[in-house]
Amino acid sequence: MADKDFLVLLDEIEENADDAAEAAVRDVTEEALADTRKVVPYQEGDLSRAGHTTVNQIGSGAEGKIDFDIVYARYQELREDLTHQDQGQAHYLGGTLRLNSERYLDHLGARFFEELG
Repeated sequence: MADKDFLVLLDEIEENADDAAEAAVRDVTEEALADTRKVVPYQEGDLSRAGHTTVNQIGSGAEGKIDFDIVYARYQELREDLTHQDQGQAHYLGGTLRLNSERYLDHLGARFFEELG
């Protein structure tokens, strides 16, 4: 009987860890999108509004993804020769993720353990 209780407890721990991982990744992915929107090239706001996130559980972890579902998003991301108003810049997604990666990792770990309880 004790072995069964232990296995049930392990299942609960694994489920809680999966949920905590998904919540942490969701939080950090949303934070990264908000950071990206600060430097996304701006023209009528279409590109900024086109950004969205998705988070999927994968095994005992989670994967976050940021997409800009507008035709010229990739073009704006990669072209360094374009001039943008305000603080808009090329590499608004990749550059932002690299620049803030350490902060995102710290936040991810802290949020995971906060969720785990």
